[in-house]
Amino acid sequence: ALSGHDLLRNRQPVLGHLHTEQLMELYLPPTPAIILPHRQEIKRANFLPGWFPGGAGLNLPSRVYVGSTPDTSNVQTYTFTDHAIGNAHASRLVVVGVHWHNALALSRNLSSVTIGGSAATLHRQDVSATNLSMRSAIVSLAVAAGTTATIVVSIATGTATGCTVSVYALYRLDSATPVNTGGGNATSSGSASGTLNINAGGIAIAAATSSADEDHTLSGLPEDADASFDGERYIAGSNHKMAAATGATITQSSATSEVVYPASWSSS
Repeated sequence: ALSGHDLLRNRQPVLGHLHTEQLMELYLPPTPAIILPHRQEIKRANFLPGWFPGGAGLNLPSRVYVGSTPDTSNVQTYTFTDHAIGNAHASRLVVVGVHWHNALALSRNLSSVTIGGSAATLHRQDVSATNLSMRSAIVSLAVAAGTTATIVVSIATGTATGCTVSVYALYRLDSATPVNTGGGNATSSGSASGTLNINAGGIAIAAATSSADEDHTLSGLPEDADASFDGERYIAGSNHKMAAATGATITQSSATSEVVYPASWSSS
Protein backbone atom coordinates (compact mmCIF):
# COMPACT_ATOMS: atom_id res chain seq x y z
CA ALA A 1 0.00 0.00 0.00
CA LEU A 2 1.12 3.57 -0.69
CA SER A 3 1.66 5.93 2.13
CA GLY A 4 -0.07 9.30 2.30
CA HIS A 5 3.15 10.96 1.20
CA ASP A 6 3.39 8.69 -1.84
CA LEU A 7 -0.19 9.43 -2.81
CA LEU A 8 0.29 13.19 -2.63
CA ARG A 9 3.58 13.01 -4.53
CA ASN A 10 2.43 10.69 -7.34
CA ARG A 11 -1.19 11.97 -7.58
CA GLN A 12 -2.31 8.52 -8.85
CA PRO A 13 -5.84 7.05 -8.43
CA VAL A 14 -4.84 4.24 -6.06
CA LEU A 15 -7.56 4.68 -3.49
CA GLY A 16 -8.51 1.02 -3.82
CA HIS A 17 -5.29 -0.01 -2.06
CA LEU A 18 -5.98 2.12 1.02
CA HIS A 19 -8.03 1.20 4.06
CA THR A 20 -10.91 3.41 5.12
CA GLU A 21 -9.13 4.66 8.22
CA GLN A 22 -6.11 5.64 6.07
CA LEU A 23 -8.39 7.64 3.74
CA MET A 24 -9.93 9.42 6.68
CA GLU A 25 -6.48 10.27 8.03
CA LEU A 26 -5.17 11.39 4.65
CA TYR A 27 -8.07 13.68 3.66
CA LEU A 28 -8.86 15.13 7.04
CA PRO A 29 -8.41 18.91 6.51
CA PRO A 30 -6.06 20.70 8.85
CA THR A 31 -7.43 22.69 11.72
CA PRO A 32 -8.24 26.09 10.28
CA ALA A 33 -6.38 29.09 11.65
CA ILE A 34 -8.51 31.52 13.58
CA ILE A 35 -7.79 35.07 12.34
CA LEU A 36 -9.12 37.79 14.55
CA PRO A 37 -10.10 41.03 12.80
CA HIS A 38 -7.79 43.98 13.45
CA ARG A 39 -9.12 46.31 16.07
CA GLN A 40 -10.50 49.42 14.43
CA GLU A 41 -8.86 52.59 15.66
CA ILE A 42 -10.93 55.74 16.00
CA LYS A 43 -9.35 58.42 13.85
CA ARG A 44 -9.91 62.05 14.59
CA ALA A 45 -9.36 65.11 12.42
CA ASN A 46 -6.05 66.80 13.11
CA PHE A 47 -6.33 70.36 11.85
CA LEU A 48 -6.89 73.82 13.15
CA PRO A 49 -9.75 76.16 12.29
CA GLY A 50 -9.04 77.91 9.00
CA TRP A 51 -6.90 75.06 7.71
CA PHE A 52 -8.19 72.80 4.98
CA PRO A 53 -7.27 69.09 5.42
CA GLY A 54 -6.41 67.26 2.23
CA GLY A 55 -6.43 70.41 0.13
CA ALA A 56 -3.96 72.85 -1.31
CA GLY A 57 -2.63 75.34 1.18
CA LEU A 58 -2.48 73.06 4.22
CA ASN A 59 0.27 74.16 6.62
CA LEU A 60 1.21 77.19 4.54
CA PRO A 61 3.33 79.82 6.28
CA SER A 62 1.66 83.15 6.92
CA ARG A 63 3.92 85.01 4.46
CA VAL A 64 5.60 83.87 1.23
CA TYR A 65 7.83 85.99 -0.99
CA VAL A 66 6.90 84.72 -4.45
CA GLY A 67 9.33 86.71 -6.58
CA SER A 68 10.13 89.96 -8.40
CA THR A 69 9.93 90.65 -12.15
CA PRO A 70 11.35 93.76 -13.89
CA ASP A 71 10.26 95.20 -17.26
CA THR A 72 11.94 98.08 -19.10
CA SER A 73 9.53 98.54 -22.01
CA ASN A 74 9.15 102.34 -21.53
CA VAL A 75 5.33 102.28 -21.69
CA GLN A 76 2.42 103.71 -19.76
CA THR A 77 0.86 100.32 -18.99
CA TYR A 78 2.96 97.36 -17.89
CA THR A 79 1.52 93.85 -18.16
CA PHE A 80 3.09 90.95 -16.26
CA THR A 81 1.33 87.98 -17.81
CA ASP A 82 0.61 84.90 -15.68
CA HIS A 83 2.84 86.01 -12.83
CA ALA A 84 3.21 83.52 -9.97
CA ILE A 85 1.13 84.52 -6.92
CA GLY A 86 1.72 81.59 -4.53
CA ASN A 87 -0.35 78.58 -3.55
CA ALA A 88 -4.12 78.89 -3.80
CA HIS A 89 -5.98 79.18 -0.51
CA ALA A 90 -9.28 80.62 0.67
CA SER A 91 -7.44 83.05 2.96
CA ARG A 92 -4.77 84.26 0.51
CA LEU A 93 -4.05 87.97 0.13
CA VAL A 94 -1.76 88.83 -2.80
CA VAL A 95 0.43 91.84 -1.97
CA VAL A 96 2.44 93.56 -4.70
CA GLY A 97 5.24 96.04 -4.17
CA VAL A 98 5.43 98.21 -7.31
CA HIS A 99 8.68 99.95 -8.24
CA TRP A 100 8.85 102.24 -11.27
CA HIS A 101 11.17 104.80 -12.81
CA ASN A 102 11.13 107.68 -15.26
CA ALA A 103 14.41 108.83 -16.73
CA LEU A 104 13.19 112.46 -17.05
CA ALA A 105 12.81 112.85 -13.26
CA LEU A 106 9.15 113.75 -13.75
CA SER A 107 6.38 112.84 -11.33
CA ARG A 108 4.75 109.63 -12.53
CA ASN A 109 2.06 108.34 -10.19
CA LEU A 110 0.07 105.11 -10.47
CA SER A 111 -3.50 105.27 -11.68
CA SER A 112 -4.35 101.60 -11.04
CA VAL A 113 -3.09 98.06 -10.55
CA THR A 114 -5.13 94.98 -11.41
CA ILE A 115 -4.47 91.37 -10.43
CA GLY A 116 -6.23 88.74 -12.51
CA GLY A 117 -8.47 91.44 -13.99
CA SER A 118 -9.68 92.79 -10.62
CA ALA A 119 -8.67 96.14 -9.17
CA ALA A 120 -6.16 95.95 -6.33
CA THR A 121 -6.34 98.29 -3.36
CA LEU A 122 -3.63 100.94 -3.44
CA HIS A 123 -2.39 101.27 0.14
CA ARG A 124 0.44 103.75 -0.23
CA GLN A 125 2.21 105.90 -2.77
CA ASP A 126 3.55 109.39 -2.14
CA VAL A 127 1.80 111.59 -4.70
CA SER A 128 3.30 114.71 -3.10
CA ALA A 129 6.85 113.78 -4.02
CA THR A 130 8.03 115.82 -7.02
CA ASN A 131 11.02 115.64 -9.32
CA LEU A 132 11.83 112.12 -8.26
CA SER A 133 12.67 109.70 -11.04
CA MET A 134 11.84 106.70 -8.88
CA ARG A 135 8.58 105.66 -7.19
CA SER A 136 7.21 102.81 -5.05
CA ALA A 137 3.77 101.64 -3.96
CA ILE A 138 2.09 98.83 -2.01
CA VAL A 139 -1.14 97.26 -3.34
CA SER A 140 -3.11 94.11 -2.44
CA LEU A 141 -6.06 91.95 -3.46
CA ALA A 142 -7.69 88.84 -1.98
CA VAL A 143 -7.30 86.05 -4.56
CA ALA A 144 -8.41 82.58 -3.41
CA ALA A 145 -7.98 80.52 -6.59
CA GLY A 146 -5.11 79.85 -8.98
CA THR A 147 -1.34 79.98 -8.74
CA THR A 148 -0.78 82.64 -11.41
CA ALA A 149 -2.47 85.90 -12.36
CA THR A 150 -1.79 88.67 -14.84
CA ILE A 151 -0.72 91.88 -13.07
CA VAL A 152 -1.31 95.15 -14.92
CA VAL A 153 0.32 98.37 -13.69
CA SER A 154 -0.99 101.63 -15.21
CA ILE A 155 0.79 104.99 -14.93
CA ALA A 156 -1.51 108.00 -14.62
CA THR A 157 0.24 110.22 -17.17
CA GLY A 158 3.19 109.69 -19.47
CA THR A 159 5.38 106.63 -19.44
CA ALA A 160 7.69 104.88 -17.03
CA THR A 161 10.97 103.73 -18.50
CA GLY A 162 10.99 100.73 -16.17
CA CYS A 163 8.67 98.91 -13.77
CA THR A 164 9.13 95.98 -11.37
CA VAL A 165 6.60 94.02 -9.33
CA SER A 166 7.58 92.23 -6.12
CA VAL A 167 4.88 89.69 -5.24
CA TYR A 168 3.95 88.24 -1.85
CA ALA A 169 1.26 85.81 -0.72
CA LEU A 170 -0.13 86.26 2.80
CA TYR A 171 -2.33 83.67 4.51
CA ARG A 172 -4.70 83.50 7.47
CA LEU A 173 -4.64 87.22 8.23
CA ASP A 174 -6.96 88.73 10.79
CA SER A 175 -7.98 91.26 8.14
CA ALA A 176 -7.04 92.12 4.56
CA THR A 177 -6.82 95.77 5.63
CA PRO A 178 -3.34 96.80 6.77
CA VAL A 179 -2.84 97.73 10.39
CA ASN A 180 -0.64 100.62 9.28
CA THR A 181 1.23 102.04 6.30
CA GLY A 182 4.18 104.41 6.29
CA GLY A 183 6.73 105.84 3.96
CA GLY A 184 9.21 108.50 3.08
CA ASN A 185 11.44 109.81 0.33
CA ALA A 186 14.79 111.47 0.06
CA THR A 187 15.52 113.80 -2.84
CA SER A 188 19.27 113.76 -2.32
CA SER A 189 21.88 111.34 -1.07
CA GLY A 190 21.17 109.77 2.29
CA SER A 191 18.29 107.61 3.39
CA ALA A 192 14.51 107.43 3.24
CA SER A 193 12.55 106.14 6.22
CA GLY A 194 9.00 105.19 7.04
CA THR A 195 7.56 104.47 10.49
CA LEU A 196 5.20 101.59 10.99
CA ASN A 197 2.98 100.22 13.75
CA ILE A 198 3.14 96.43 13.97
CA ASN A 199 0.88 94.08 15.94
CA ALA A 200 2.38 91.19 17.88
CA GLY A 201 2.83 88.25 15.52
CA GLY A 202 2.16 90.50 12.54
CA ILE A 203 3.61 90.81 9.05
CA ALA A 204 5.40 93.76 7.45
CA ILE A 205 6.36 94.33 3.80
CA ALA A 206 8.31 97.20 2.27
CA ALA A 207 8.85 98.28 -1.33
CA ALA A 208 11.71 100.65 -2.08
CA THR A 209 13.28 102.14 -5.21
CA SER A 210 16.58 103.98 -5.63
CA SER A 211 17.84 106.18 -8.42
CA ALA A 212 21.20 104.45 -8.72
CA ASP A 213 22.19 100.89 -9.44
CA GLU A 214 24.44 100.33 -6.46
CA ASP A 215 24.60 98.38 -3.24
CA HIS A 216 21.70 99.21 -0.91
CA THR A 217 20.78 98.62 2.69
CA LEU A 218 17.27 97.99 3.97
CA SER A 219 17.07 98.17 7.75
CA GLY A 220 14.15 97.13 9.91
CA LEU A 221 13.21 94.21 7.63
CA PRO A 222 15.19 91.40 5.98
CA GLU A 223 15.69 91.92 2.24
CA ASP A 224 13.90 89.61 -0.19
CA ALA A 225 15.05 91.35 -3.39
CA ASP A 226 17.76 93.85 -4.30
CA ALA A 227 18.46 94.12 -8.02
CA SER A 228 18.82 96.56 -10.91
CA PHE A 229 16.29 97.65 -13.53
CA ASP A 230 16.63 100.43 -16.08
CA GLY A 231 19.76 101.79 -14.39
CA GLU A 232 18.03 102.02 -11.02
CA ARG A 233 17.41 99.62 -8.13
CA TYR A 234 14.38 97.89 -6.66
CA ILE A 235 14.44 96.58 -3.10
CA ALA A 236 11.79 94.54 -1.29
CA GLY A 237 11.80 93.23 2.25
CA SER A 238 9.44 91.49 4.66
CA ASN A 239 9.11 89.68 7.94
CA HIS A 240 6.45 87.78 9.91
CA LYS A 241 5.78 86.71 13.50
CA MET A 242 7.10 90.10 14.52
CA ALA A 243 7.16 91.67 17.95
CA ALA A 244 4.65 94.41 18.63
CA ALA A 245 6.02 97.84 17.82
CA THR A 246 4.81 101.42 17.62
CA GLY A 247 6.68 103.63 15.19
CA ALA A 248 9.08 100.96 13.99
CA THR A 249 11.49 102.50 11.49
CA ILE A 250 12.02 100.96 8.05
CA THR A 251 14.92 102.64 6.28
CA GLN A 252 16.34 102.40 2.77
CA SER A 253 19.89 103.75 2.49
CA SER A 254 22.16 104.46 -0.46
CA ALA A 255 24.36 107.23 -1.85
CA THR A 256 21.55 108.71 -3.94
CA SER A 257 17.84 109.53 -3.65
CA GLU A 258 15.34 106.81 -2.83
CA VAL A 259 11.80 106.06 -1.65
CA VAL A 260 10.52 103.39 0.74
CA TYR A 261 6.91 102.43 1.59
CA PRO A 262 6.11 99.75 4.18
CA ALA A 263 2.81 98.26 5.32
CA SER A 264 1.88 95.84 8.12
CA TRP A 265 -0.91 93.28 8.60
CA SER A 266 -2.21 91.48 11.68
CA SER A 267 -1.77 87.71 11.81
CA SER A 268 -2.69 85.93 15.04
